[in-house]
Amino acid sequence: MPTSERTPGAFAWLLRVAWLSLALGLSGGIADLVRSWPSAPRMAAESMAWVGWTLGLVTLLAPRPLGLTVVRVIAAAALGTAVLAVVSTDAVRSIAGLASAGTVAALVAAPETAAWMANGAAYGNERRFPLSHPWVVGWVAGPLAAGFLAATTVAGPLLLLHHQTALGLVAVSLAAVLARPLTRSLHALSTRWAIIVPGGLVVHDPLTLSNAVLLPRAFIADIRQDGTPDDESLDLRLGAKIGTLTVILNEAVSFGVVSRPGRRVELVPTKAVIVSASQPGALLREIAQRGLTRPASTRPRAGP
Repeated sequence: MPTSERTPGAFAWLLRVAWLSLALGLSGGIADLVRSWPSAPRMAAESMAWVGWTLGLVTLLAPRPLGLTVVRVIAAAALGTAVLAVVSTDAVRSIAGLASAGTVAALVAAPETAAWMANGAAYGNERRFPLSHPWVVGWVAGPLAAGFLAATTVAGPLLLLHHQTALGLVAVSLAAVLARPLTRSLHALSTRWAIIVPGGLVVHDPLTLSNAVLLPRAFIADIRQDGTPDDESLDLRLGAKIGTLTVILNEAVSFGVVSRPGRRVELVPTKAVIVSASQPGALLREIAQRGLTRPASTRPRAGP
């Protein structure tokens, strides 16, 4: 695997610097936002903010797929806090908070961040390439869910410290009920990958598949940059259109496709699968370097 995927490159350091600047850009706005609060909830809110920021920094120093989910939630919380602080602080602090939080949120949402953190846990000679989502999921539903998860987590304790017992208990109960499904869904978005391994190509997508599926090197006839679905192809894009790749197989492979409602699993054999990569150019270059698309006449047969 290229060292750039395992060691911090320019983009990784840019994200880390932006995260450091978040402490300076947002701290003043938070202080103004909670200044009129009683001492107990004010200290709790400021402590939560620093704990979240520190957790994000540690995550960026040791990138892992779970860390991507963590920084997405914290970045959404930071941006929401910056927006709330606008009504309580002056123009300079408002601009600083919005600029720093917006920059972090944009960098966290970039495909380079997803690829860097995914490959932080890659094994041996494998290389992970994040799959893309429809824009409404990546830029609207995902950040809103992340922000809602953060808000429900901190709202209960703060309301209880404000002696708003009934509302605090409702918020705590809501957080207890929603934390697991929201976290699971957000982490599934962080672990949708096409993985190049010595034996072929693995499709890992918890949102559409019950298990990761290996497409053996000997089965791959072609990988092309298009995606016109037909009755014989399996479309795993979830509606995403950018970065579409079609993997043509010379032997059928069975996919355990998750169908909703009830997350029932249907076994679907196919000789063509369509995915949508967030960095299709990098994925195609790695495929070419690994020789996954050699002419069929030069590759060994998979069966008898």
